[in-house]
Amino acid sequence: MNTLPYRNPALPVNERVADLLSRMTVEEKTGQLLQPEGGWQSYTRNGENISITPEWEKKIVEQGIGALYGLHRADPWTQVTLEKGLHPRHSAIASNMAQRLAVERTRLGIPMLLSEEAPHGHQAIGATIFPCGISLGQSWDSVLIRKVGAIIGSEVASRGGHLSYGPICDLALEPRWSRCEESFGEDPFHAGILAAAIVHGVQDDGGMGRVRCTLKHYIGYGATQGGRNGSAAHFGPRELQSVYLPPFAAAINAGAGSLMASYNAVDGEPVIGSYRLMTEVLRDELGFKGIVVGDGHAAENLYNTYRATPTGPAAFAEAVRCGTDLSLWDIAAEYLTEEVTSGRLEMSDLDRAVGRILEMKFQLGLFENPYIDEELPEKIVCSPSHREAALEAARAGLVLLKNDNSILPLPANIKKLAVIGPNADAMYNQLGDYTAPQPEGIASTPLSALREMLSDCEITYARGCGINNSDTSGIFAAVATAQTAGICIAVIGGSSARDFNACFSVTGAVDISNAGDFEMDSGEGVDRCTLGLRGAQQEMLEAIHAAGVPIIAVLIKGRPMALPWLKEHAAAIIDAGYPGMEGGTAIAEAIIGAYNPGGRLAMTAPTEVGTLPVYYHHQEVGWNSYLESDGKALWRFGDGMSYTKFEYLDCKISSSDKITPKTGINLSVTIKNIGKIAGDEVIQVYVRQEQAPFSRPAYTLQAFERIHLKSGETRTVELTLSPKAFALPDRTGKLTRYPGEFKIMVGGSQDANKTVVVEVV
Repeated sequence: MNTLPYRNPALPVNERVADLLSRMTVEEKTGQLLQPEGGWQSYTRNGENISITPEWEKKIVEQGIGALYGLHRADPWTQVTLEKGLHPRHSAIASNMAQRLAVERTRLGIPMLLSEEAPHGHQAIGATIFPCGISLGQSWDSVLIRKVGAIIGSEVASRGGHLSYGPICDLALEPRWSRCEESFGEDPFHAGILAAAIVHGVQDDGGMGRVRCTLKHYIGYGATQGGRNGSAAHFGPRELQSVYLPPFAAAINAGAGSLMASYNAVDGEPVIGSYRLMTEVLRDELGFKGIVVGDGHAAENLYNTYRATPTGPAAFAEAVRCGTDLSLWDIAAEYLTEEVTSGRLEMSDLDRAVGRILEMKFQLGLFENPYIDEELPEKIVCSPSHREAALEAARAGLVLLKNDNSILPLPANIKKLAVIGPNADAMYNQLGDYTAPQPEGIASTPLSALREMLSDCEITYARGCGINNSDTSGIFAAVATAQTAGICIAVIGGSSARDFNACFSVTGAVDISNAGDFEMDSGEGVDRCTLGLRGAQQEMLEAIHAAGVPIIAVLIKGRPMALPWLKEHAAAIIDAGYPGMEGGTAIAEAIIGAYNPGGRLAMTAPTEVGTLPVYYHHQEVGWNSYLESDGKALWRFGDGMSYTKFEYLDCKISSSDKITPKTGINLSVTIKNIGKIAGDEVIQVYVRQEQAPFSRPAYTLQAFERIHLKSGETRTVELTLSPKAFALPDRTGKLTRYPGEFKIMVGGSQDANKTVVVEVV
């Protein structure tokens, strides 16, 4: 068999694919499209002894499944614990065991793809946990994000994984949506730059040539109606091109090997059942060449939810026709052979999907090297350098939103300090969703880090209250603790920490009625209809403020929140998002001045929920106020402060000020740190089109760069705006340049105070 053409690595991949396809039965072909639910149940572990279960041995050998999902996954949703789950070395052993069944006990020896969740680190026991997407977005640092991607890729690869589920390219335009934390934010350009950085990091730098990213969730999944996860999206071809496609296009141009089709419908058309979206737009317009994976049971939803097909198998066949290649959990996919033999699915459609899957397996070298070195994970996973990168990312995502009278950083000789709040010493609350169980003490918390760094300071702690429950019995102790110290660090916000005792649906939604003292207010399936602090947190803060104690608020949360009282009454505010395993250290460093925060918000925060939507690039209108409110945002996309100040000295065009269809603009921006300490500035470049035949945003972000300047340092930075920055989609969605003037605005926020004007000809 080793002399067969498909076994010859010297042959072109397309020839190997064609040869292998010609040798496969219909059953072997349809088997390649299968990725059954429950890969975490495919093994048993007794101490160091691991074995594949008989049920899964049958799936791999007799069904010839093409991919195995979540072999390494551990979390409350899967009910895989530290005791039952796969630690780093176990993962490699289990990967090899499962792969041997496919390679050595099937007729053609086709290896499996091992798919793993990795949105902010591999969702496996022992992995490095980076900040969630929204915190990474707050870094505005593509170089750092590529480094994060490289580490994620190396850890997934070392354990035997091939498809890394992430980055999330959805734009988060609706703060009530449960999955805001996974997104890089609300801006198409900003999200695209960071998504491309992750792809380059995972696939080009760290994945040993064995890992491909799976972009989530194509398309419009974040444009959720009413903030409800998976609900309908409503936008036309112009918004599709200008808002929702750019992050995916950027990641595809970076070489992303895989993509996940979403649950939702766009303008009433289920995405996974749309030939227009899945083939004409994705393949023909964007040039995507990789494999498409349906989201969990998404293909079956064409039958179960949308009632678009007469049966479940017909639903999966329709998804394949439209462009889906690989199932995720669809039981109906097991009946695909009948759809082919009956003529309801053409063999050419099946061959196209199978061919793409086989092509990836050849490209990854799995036919030549299907197994992983079982000693590798312990050398790589969560190494000291990886933890240092997690700390770097946590620091970069901190956003200083308020600092009255420069109360921060705290003086070095501070003698007393109160730390209160439900997130002050709650490790899981700062890690975010899609996180594996952690051994005690593996991650720093703000309280533990402050106690370590301020060894000569008397630090007292009171939890005060929980995230969700309304129990106020701990508020008195919290106020007394704050009064005794005279200054208070209030670590508040939300949590995506799942509970092993709670019940979850297949999409991650929690049964609140059966959740007990449940901390989650965010994370997949936990949507909200209000955006204030939950439980007794607001009451606790007001009591501390009434006692005359200055409040330094640290927000640990997965979405923007409506907190006008806090903005008015807190002395200082730091937004940390979900900062990951080193988040406590990063927060403590910022509080004492060992690190100068330089992040900027990646999502607009509303003043109240009734003013939604508030994302900055909304279509321009002649009015913005309500009867009860002016409708203005509490904090805007791009907002953030520093312990130092920067001055923009000059901004000029260093190329022609006339733009043709093939040219963009090169900008030269000169900045000086006029403060007393070193710090980071985020240069933001916005473009405004003065006249066009369509409604458009007042301005859109088209370039950015984060730079570090010493006190007194001046630097000139070159930035490039592509020709696309000066184009609008026409009525059909095709990008078109309309002649006229464009204003380019440069600064450290949307209040860009340096402008130049260019002309499109």
